This record gives sequence, structure tokens and C-alpha cells, in this order.
Amino acid sequence: MFDQLLVDIDIRAVDAGFTAKNLHMKEFEELKVTHFYWESNFASILLIDLMGMEYSESHKKIIFSETALDKVLVAREKSGIVIDGYLVLAVKSDMDGLKNFIADTEKNTRFVRKHVVVKYPGQWRRVERVTSLGIATVANIT
Repeated sequence: MFDQLLVDIDIRAVDAGFTAKNLHMKEFEELKVTHFYWESNFASILLIDLMGMEYSESHKKIIFSETALDKVLVAREKSGIVIDGYLVLAVKSDMDGLKNFIADTEKNTRFVRKHVVVKYPGQWRRVERVTSLGIATVANIT
């Protein structure tokens, strides 16, 4: 089912001008974080798989991921262009305290913007809320 999320995000990302890239960081391997990365000339998106974890377990991985994405952004900004960062966190709908997790995570804009996508039986929800992925849809309306 995570594969379907990757396909959905990749389609939206390509439509919005993003390209999938390899993001090799030793720390991701040490933390056993499944991650996928896209970038465009104005932003970077990092998707992290937190399915099956509770917030207390995932907190360390969220902190690391936002810090890692910020490092990538700082390196990209050396050209003098400001780059937006989006951390997308994939979780399951049965996570304890899901509503609080979403609210706490998405209101925290330290380093990067954060979005939570949720796997419900048979479908992913909230993908359309990832700000940078909606750009192509809005641009095609006008």
C-alpha cells in the first residue's frame, strides 16, 4: 500500500515540476528510515514512512528528518535562491492520538513545513493537503 502513496505523490510531484532524486545520508540507514525525495527549482519534498509507529517512537525520526531536510535546503540555497522544504510523514489511521499527532506535527514549522498523510484501509488521505503538490492543480485551473 505504501507503493500506491509513492505513485500518487510522484504523479503530483512531476505535475508540479519536481523530479525524484536519491538522497543518500548515512543517518537514514542508521535510523532505518524509509524515505523518498523530490526537488524542483523552488522546493524540496522528503517523504518519510512512519507506518506502524506511535508518536513517541517516531519523534526521534521526525526530528532527524526535519534537520536532514534543512541541511539539504541550506546546501541548495548556496546559489542565493530560497528553497522551501516539505516533510511528508506517512502514518496509519490506527495510530494512537492521530488527531493530536496531525495537529501537533503540522503546526510545528521548525526548519520546514510538515504534512501528515494517513493510510486508511484501501486508500491514502490528506495527500492533496501537501502544499507544494497542489501547485500544478491550481496552475491548471487558471
